[in-house]
Amino acid sequence: MDDFSTKPVDSESRMEMVDIFIPDKSFEVPILKHYVHEEIDGFIKSYWQRDEILRAGIEMVSSLLLYGPPGCGKTTVARFVAYKTGLPLVTVRLDGLISSLLGSTAKNIRRIFDYASKRDCILFLDEFDVVAKLTDDKHELGELKRVVNSLLQNIDDFSQNSILIAATNHHELLDPAVWRRFSKIITLEKPNKEEIIQLIKLYTKNTNSNVMENEKKLEMLAAALDGISHADVKTVVNNAIKKSIINKKDMTNNWDILQEVYIYRNHRIISENDFIKYLLQYGVTQKEIAIIMIFRLGG
Repeated sequence: MDDFSTKPVDSESRMEMVDIFIPDKSFEVPILKHYVHEEIDGFIKSYWQRDEILRAGIEMVSSLLLYGPPGCGKTTVARFVAYKTGLPLVTVRLDGLISSLLGSTAKNIRRIFDYASKRDCILFLDEFDVVAKLTDDKHELGELKRVVNSLLQNIDDFSQNSILIAATNHHELLDPAVWRRFSKIITLEKPNKEEIIQLIKLYTKNTNSNVMENEKKLEMLAAALDGISHADVKTVVNNAIKKSIINKKDMTNNWDILQEVYIYRNHRIISENDFIKYLLQYGVTQKEIAIIMIFRLGG
């Protein structure tokens, strides 16, 4: 890692422009749709067999574009690829990369790619649309086009022994020329019912919880969490566990998580009647609701 000891900095703000992530053996396989795992697995295998692919006369570029809603695993996938390949993950910090002077931004892009070329690594460009957005808008400055062109040129020249990963929540903003630079493009979506249940299991496995014991209630809980991102499922479940600990409850129940789902969606308890109606909708019994209200009243 000595090659990465001196990180590039923005000459204007003096902020470091990259962070380094080294995965350890405890890294957990992300919970994603089966086809996404297959796509990632194929991408990693093509990287390991790049010499054979090149000998077959096929151009080999290990570049991956991830897009989808916030909180659906783009950064986790980048870290997972680092874990599987053993390569350090060099994440670009946009607050350091983007300069108030567009000319300086183009220079920063060059510095980052020069830095990443010092050794085999994964260069991760998160929020990629910020620097790779569509440039055919007549209102855009010519200098901004030069920034994008600089980015594209650096992508084209990037080492075949390294991996480039870019991620965006706004794929519709990307310049069409950007898409052609990536050998693999994967859409990451919000979790389905099966993924939500796996996420609940993951985040409650080290706690005293009976959430996984009743299949019917578990499915209703998953239905309540429908439409929420992977990251927000984690937040909701963790909030329920923390509240159980604070209230000195012996166990975290499904209704504890349902209460946090309600608060997540409404930001507060709108009214006691509305809250109770919500709990009943997702299979909480009157007896369980009485217990919830006792804890809410501090009893």
